[in-house]
Amino acid sequence: MGANDTLFSNPIVVWMQRCGSYVESIPNVLLRIKHPTKFGEDTRGIPDYSGELMDVNLELIMSFRPTVIEITHSRNPLSNLNKALENVEDNKVKEFFGRVKLLSLDKADVSLSDLVFLLQRISLLEGFSFSELNFSQKDWKLLLPEFQRLNIRAMDVSQDILNSVLDKLNVELIKLSGCPGIKISSIMACSSTFVTVTSLIVQELDYTNDRDAEDLITCIEAKFPRLKALIWDWSIVDPAVTFDERSRTVISGLFLKWFCSLKIYASRKLNLQCFAIVLYTPCNDTKYASGELARLLTEAELPFVRLYRFASKGLSKGHENFTVISAGEDSETRAKVHSIFVDGRTSAPDLRYLLQLIDDFSPPLNPVRVVEFGGFDADEVKRSFSSKEQ
Repeated sequence: MGANDTLFSNPIVVWMQRCGSYVESIPNVLLRIKHPTKFGEDTRGIPDYSGELMDVNLELIMSFRPTVIEITHSRNPLSNLNKALENVEDNKVKEFFGRVKLLSLDKADVSLSDLVFLLQRISLLEGFSFSELNFSQKDWKLLLPEFQRLNIRAMDVSQDILNSVLDKLNVELIKLSGCPGIKISSIMACSSTFVTVTSLIVQELDYTNDRDAEDLITCIEAKFPRLKALIWDWSIVDPAVTFDERSRTVISGLFLKWFCSLKIYASRKLNLQCFAIVLYTPCNDTKYASGELARLLTEAELPFVRLYRFASKGLSKGHENFTVISAGEDSETRAKVHSIFVDGRTSAPDLRYLLQLIDDFSPPLNPVRVVEFGGFDADEVKRSFSSKEQ
């Protein structure tokens, strides 16, 4: 038996989401590369899928052909996986990564060389997401050629790479999130204009003062002149929404001046077709305040203003704790926003869901199967997973 045969036949233990059949054809696979003590959890440590340890081999794993790859936390086995793939025929590796559309790194201690190795074996990547990734500006510049080759369309950004990376790409969707996030001063000082960006999701910033929201508003028009869809998390303004003078000022500055379809604002550059505000509204006071904000938009005759409430996952109906206010003439995008946030019961969706905002040809990468890889040492994987359950 050759080295390749041994590599493919040796037993591996993975964590796999429970489902009816492990051999049926499936549209989406989420491959998570993480330490076994993190199996079955999202990056916050919250269990998000029901699954179990499975005895498999590398041949079966490679047959799944993931559409989404997530690399999370410290002690993840990406380096071990890369070393194993170096001994696999190029055509098999290319086939394995042939359907990957989204790569996400969260709190991951990956080396630059390991990430480059992975990117070089991907051919269809549409989105790249990262947070708490300790890369220098020099590292990002070394990654840039791979991003350009892949022609990435969407990025979830939590570090200032505006001039060094984003300015060199034709990204259509940007999500600003943490951790740590981008400082408003960095956005204002950025020399770039992102003319290809049509969708902007503002979820979190690296906050510096109480005027971060207002300062961001002043530069959106100049930095994103072709913006068509804007999703704004109200926590940028205030974690607890209130209806006061500042809220009215933000609403006026944020939206009323950007709807060029309205004659009184026809001189404005932006032609915003859809927007949404996401608000945390756990009590009657915050629900009232969100209703008043929606009323302001309605009175200003913005098109198709709608207010929706939903309970985040884990809460039962009748315990709605979030509100989405949407408006705009683009009914298809408004419907997608409703599906992502309200139907999906989330205030902070990742690129798996947000990619569909780019066009009608980018369906949500919502996986029907999750496979989590924790290394090639089957006994060590079992021990580590067992220690978590004790």
